[in-house]
Amino acid sequence: MSRYPILVLVTLFAISTVASSASVASSEPDPTAIAQRLEARMGGDAFAHVRVLAFTWAVERDGEVAARYEHTWDRWTGDYRLAGVDRESGEPWLALFNIDSREGRAWLGDDELSGAALSVRLERAYGRFINDSYWLLMPWKWRDPGVELTYIGREELNGTPHDVVGLSFGGGTGLTSGDRYWGYVDLDSGLLKRWQYVLQEEDGSLGEGDPTVWDWTDWTEAEPGVWLSRSRVRQGEGPAVRIFFPQVELIAEASDEQLSTWFHSR
Repeated sequence: MSRYPILVLVTLFAISTVASSASVASSEPDPTAIAQRLEARMGGDAFAHVRVLAFTWAVERDGEVAARYEHTWDRWTGDYRLAGVDRESGEPWLALFNIDSREGRAWLGDDELSGAALSVRLERAYGRFINDSYWLLMPWKWRDPGVELTYIGREELNGTPHDVVGLSFGGGTGLTSGDRYWGYVDLDSGLLKRWQYVLQEEDGSLGEGDPTVWDWTDWTEAEPGVWLSRSRVRQGEGPAVRIFFPQVELIAEASDEQLSTWFHSR
């Protein structure tokens, strides 16, 4: 895979047949209410009290791990720790930065970076934060400021009815605002079971072609009352691809020593 969807996406992808205005009943499901139920089902109150979120984002192609990144995020301060392996050199790299200021430090192998090399690495680290955290937390992001929700309709997957909700960002804001997405919420379990998207074109215009389809699987209780999907399985033709999270840790409280170790120490 050459590109992955990232946090600030998205214009509404209209699907198949549009219902005539005469057939739109006043009882049509409210997409905001669906989002609220989804968030509550995943444990919204419990998740709100999590200060530090640590997770590993990994992609597997035909059974082989092709990429892996270690994330640690202080959700109160915006401090961030990201570790991975450089694709070009094969050397490990580390970035300690703040997602609000986008300032920080970075190392490639044993060498601390500076100047243009530092700027490039920090920008890359911020992009990974946006991308990888969205793959994990997308169902929690539906009611973020600026997100517009639209009810698309009801569709069956594997014999189970799902509400389909479109998400869009007004004003063309975001790193890839030409991406187009929709999510499928299982009426039985109340959880997100699939998302589909068409990524924007290289010039930022709306993407064309068939959507890419991923099933959200392995829903587990990461902490008491907090449910997260640990695996995304791509559907359709082509190589077998899975994006998964072998490690997820939610930390409600952390000492000053722990925070210093995670976000200010190499």
